[in-house]
Amino acid sequence: MEEFARGWKLSSHKPTVVEVVTGIDHGADIVTGTLQEILDKYPTAECLVPQALKDPFLLLYSSGTTGSPKGILLSNKNQLTICKDRASMGASRAGDVMMIILPMFHTNPLCVHTYPLSYQGLTLCIRKTFSPADFWPSITRYGVTLVQGVPAMYAYIYNAADPKTIEYDKLKLRVASSGAAPMPPELIDAFKEKFNVQVIDGYGLTEACGVTTSSFGMPENRASIGIAYPSLQVEIMDDNNHIMPYGERGEICIKGDAVMIGYLNKPEATAEAIKDGWLHTGDIGYMNENGCVFFSGRKKEMINRGGENIYPREIEIPLENHPKIAEVAVIGAPDPALGERVRACVILKDGCTMSEEEVKEYLQDKIAKYKLPEFVQFMKSFPRNPTGKILKQELKKRFAG
Repeated sequence: MEEFARGWKLSSHKPTVVEVVTGIDHGADIVTGTLQEILDKYPTAECLVPQALKDPFLLLYSSGTTGSPKGILLSNKNQLTICKDRASMGASRAGDVMMIILPMFHTNPLCVHTYPLSYQGLTLCIRKTFSPADFWPSITRYGVTLVQGVPAMYAYIYNAADPKTIEYDKLKLRVASSGAAPMPPELIDAFKEKFNVQVIDGYGLTEACGVTTSSFGMPENRASIGIAYPSLQVEIMDDNNHIMPYGERGEICIKGDAVMIGYLNKPEATAEAIKDGWLHTGDIGYMNENGCVFFSGRKKEMINRGGENIYPREIEIPLENHPKIAEVAVIGAPDPALGERVRACVILKDGCTMSEEEVKEYLQDKIAKYKLPEFVQFMKSFPRNPTGKILKQELKKRFAG
């Protein structure tokens, strides 16, 4: 509410603010009425406005990690497509209880979980904040069977929780879903081994209702972000909108009824993103013969070193496998001769030490020589957005100049 009040004061167009009971002091007199006053004054029938499938349903804003945030307009049809697909995949069962941890303004908890589970008549347990210490107690307390989070959250839980403190006789958790960033394969294995819970990775973006691929039900889901949802098509394309052969990298493109109406008041940006019905995501990846998609990184985060294209995930994945490394983010370092060089930003696990040379030596036989980081920076934390996504542009700024 404090952030909203600040934004409201800066806004040239002042929306009507209706408040529910929150018990939070936001320090601004911006409320013009309460929800209860509306319910008391107007007949309930006026709430029932006929809706068409093509009608706008939800307006969410992009995180703006690589540019200014854009308003993303989603239709009833967009969301119903995800609801029906999720139901048909069998990812949920009768009696399931889903615990929502991520903030509710984000597409993942809203479009990928809240609406699809409500569509199926299932139960939601919504948490105010994320706490590694309270994770397992809340899971057992509310009989949670499904949970969603991001890799950073699962890493905190893995490092902070002692399996001996978990009440396994009350534990019903079956599946943990991960999104917002690729889940390191070794963390998937470690989480399964330590807690006997399978982490399911997936991929999506707000422009397609938050989810496009899932590794649910895949026996070999390590390193892959899964296969396309039943009603969606996913292809890897080059800059000319041509489909790339299996195994070759290109832009991840999406087609289907979950693709947005467009960007609010930005027809040029909409036309640039959607070409011949295909949503161009700005993400780079490749696909194998089985339709499994592999994520390589953001197109804008690709490193061009002397004409060679280097994708950060190619370097991050092997580093994430190192037993001393907790997290890693690979970024480009400006260079007058080569254009860019490779910088690896590393967070070590508690109590571990490494030198820059150790990191480089470890990678010698794992990636091509031209992809080896020329700079290694050890850090205590990374800049992140509210959903835990590492802000690589902010990392670059820290080392600029």
